[in-house]
Amino acid sequence: MTPSSFEYAVRECDPKPHERELLLNQMAQDGWEPTEVRPAPWWGWSSQDQVTFRRSRPSAD
Repeated sequence: MTPSSFEYAVRECDPKPHERELLLNQMAQDGWEPTEVRPAPWWGWSSQDQVTFRRSRPSAD
């Protein structure tokens, strides 16, 4: 697959492991896979963690 065959989404969640796990499970049900997790102190302008997800786009055949 080429990079253009994916769509991306960014979600914020409470920095608690349980909250992050809930978000990961919820997104996985819709076919999203996490590609990056940024803890809140890393990017600094929010107290929330930031998680980037991607999933395959349907082919345009």
